[in-house]
This record gives sequence, C-alpha cells and structure tokens, in this order.
Amino acid sequence: MRSAWAFALMAALGPALAGCEAITEPVELDLFADEASAAASVDAVSLDAGNPEGYDLVIAEVPGFAGFWWDRRCNLHVNLVEIIFAERVIELLEPRFRAYLAENPRCPRDAQILVHQVQYSWQQLREYLGQIRAIGERIDGVVGYGIDIPANKIVVSVTGRRPAIKLLEALPSVNVPTDVVKFVLAHDTDGRTR
Repeated sequence: MRSAWAFALMAALGPALAGCEAITEPVELDLFADEASAAASVDAVSLDAGNPEGYDLVIAEVPGFAGFWWDRRCNLHVNLVEIIFAERVIELLEPRFRAYLAENPRCPRDAQILVHQVQYSWQQLREYLGQIRAIGERIDGVVGYGIDIPANKIVVSVTGRRPAIKLLEALPSVNVPTDVVKFVLAHDTDGRTR
C-alpha cells in the first residue's frame, strides 16, 4: 500500500519536478530562472517587500490583478485572472506605459499593452509565498523563494529533488495548490550544483 502511494505521488509530482536538474544558470534568492522571466525586465519580489510600484492602485481597482512586467521590446504585459477587466487595467496603466515610452527613446513605435489570463491573483501569490516559505524554512535544502510574475508561479530554489518532494508533500496541509510552485536548482557562487 505504501509503495503504491509513493508511486502515485511520484507520478503526480513528475511534471512539477521536470527540469529541476536542468537549470544551468546560477539561481539566488528571489531571482527568476525561466526563459520568459529572463526575457522580461522584472524585479524579484521578496516576502518582506511591499507591492511593487504601481501595484496598489491596480489591485484596488481591478479584481484578479496578477502583476505586470516590461519585455525587451517595451511591451507592457499585464496578468489578470478575469480577462473581462482588460479594458479597465489598460486604462489604469496607459499613463505609466506612455511615460515609460517617452523616457526610453529606444522603444519601438509598435510597443503595446498586452493582457494575459492567468490562474492566480497577485494577492494569492503573496499569500502562497508566505505559506510556502513557512514550510520551506523547516526543510533542509530549500534555499530561496520568489514570485515569477510572467509565469504566475512561486519559484522555490532547492538543492535537489528530495527537498522539492518534501515541500510538495506538505502543501496540501496548508491548502496551497502544487501547480503554483516551480522549482529551480540552486548553485554555489562558482556555478557548481549544490
């Protein structure tokens, strides 16, 4: 019975752990490691920091707001849980977008505001980050946390598969969905996997 449960757990966790060993870039606390995030100029958000600049206004006005970021072509990307609020979020962020374009003459003329539908709101991500950090602090090998805004995920930096599995096993006890987490493999400062 126990081996059947373990097999079912590994089958369920496989997609969440996929790529855990394949990270090649150094990962530090609250840094992003996936290609979408690397292509965007996003600042990592730590648990202790307040909301990034401009978030409070949008959170107050747009239900399900899940963050925004700029890409290298000066497009402003906005995540929403409910896409029906796309017009409102564009209206709120248009002044910021226009000011950014005016301050950056290298921006192409076809830059635009792009809205994406995602699963988790910014407030949910912050709450999940706090719960995940509380669990992770009790697991040896969990070494960093952050919010990957483009991916709409909590990033957890781990030293290997074992701490990732332990963390995922604990998430249901605090009602955190396992699909909100993605793992990156931690490296020493010299680039070696720990």
